[in-house]
Formats: sequence, structure tokens, C-alpha cells
Amino acid sequence: RWSLRWGTVEAAAAGFVAGGLAGLLTNPFDVIKTRLQTQMGGMESSSRGTLECARNILRDEGPLAFLKGSTARFLWVAPGSAITLVIFERIMSFLNLSGP
Repeated sequence: RWSLRWGTVEAAAAGFVAGGLAGLLTNPFDVIKTRLQTQMGGMESSSRGTLECARNILRDEGPLAFLKGSTARFLWVAPGSAITLVIFERIMSFLNLSGP
């Protein structure tokens, strides 16, 4: 059975890149979710659903509004993913397992 053993640097780099990319690609959905969650409860909401909220953001603020907070998200998710993958690789190595 073929297995790939990564060192600490490789695992950290792979986790950082994968986590950072995932954070950036999902940021527009997080912006929409946050907007829907922070609408004032009990009052007439400006968006009734996900697609309407996305259209409102695009119309009122432009496409770059979907990237708001992406730097902070990247700086939070990328290092966390790097740490997670390094720990996973170290545990797999310690237990002498080949991985999923």
C-alpha cells in the first residue's frame, strides 16, 4: 500500500494553502450568512432569503462587498489548518498508520 509521509514543513505548507484557499472561497457565503443573522429581529427584514440577500449586497455595495473580512478570515483559517494538518501527520506517524 502506497502512503505519503509528509514532514512538518510540508504538512504546514499544505494545511496553510488549503485552509487559506478554502477560507477565501467560502468568504462570500459567510458574508451573506452574517448579513442574514444580523438583521434586526421582529422588524421587517431587508432580505427574505439567501439569494435575495446576495442580490441586495451586489446591487447596493458591488461585488467586492463579498470579500469583506476575507483578510481576517484568511489569517484565522490558514494557520489553524496548518496546525491541524501537522498534528494529524504527527499522530499518524506516531501510531504508524498510513492515513485515510
